[in-house]
Amino acid sequence: ERESPCCFLLHGAGGSPKEMRPLGDYLFKLGYTVYAMYLSLSTGSNDSNIIGDVTRKFQWKWRSREPERKSQAGNSWSVSLSESDIALNTLLSCTSNTYIVGFSFGGTIALNLISRYPIRGAVLISPALFPVRTNRYLVFQALRKVLPAAARNVAPREDNVIEFMEKTRKNVESVEIPLLVIQAYNDPMVSPRGFYLLKRLSANPKSSFHLLYSSRHVLVGGEESEKVFSLCSDFIKEI
Repeated sequence: ERESPCCFLLHGAGGSPKEMRPLGDYLFKLGYTVYAMYLSLSTGSNDSNIIGDVTRKFQWKWRSREPERKSQAGNSWSVSLSESDIALNTLLSCTSNTYIVGFSFGGTIALNLISRYPIRGAVLISPALFPVRTNRYLVFQALRKVLPAAARNVAPREDNVIEFMEKTRKNVESVEIPLLVIQAYNDPMVSPRGFYLLKRLSANPKSSFHLLYSSRHVLVGGEESEKVFSLCSDFIKEI
């Protein structure tokens, strides 16, 4: 009877479209077209340990004196962004009624895409803009400033993701399209500083922001998922 809205789902670092499947099924049952792609950065670690092991890795590699190895091209955020750019452009050639739904690293990708394409709106779930400032993260940041080549050798994926967060924060400006941003108040991986930054930058009266009283990062699954899915569908219906 009508052209269904298209939802472009982007998963987190180290994850896969599988983690977005429950949300995709939910939206599909409501009559939406759903597409979730696999991001190249996914191989290896995941969002839950993106910084967690860098201190141990550094100690082990320093003591073993391994030769420096360059990170693979498939682990580069630029590859994931380029692939997502192509996919979104293809979707928009089919329908202009397209929304991006990005989780964690996927939310960072989404922020880089919304300034380039005329999409209807974006849903950012636990968007990765500021890591939580744990002791291990602070040690790694100090290493990145003093010995950037060593940091890339110790934890290339972690260094790559942090670099992407920094570039995105630097480049993001006023967001004109409707945004739905959902994050846990005590997210163990991503600081709520990103949530408040997006709230300040949002210029659309239809944007909506929800800080959940939860201590979980992966809000696309688990006990908060029902609330998150409902917020997503209500947002898409209203804009």
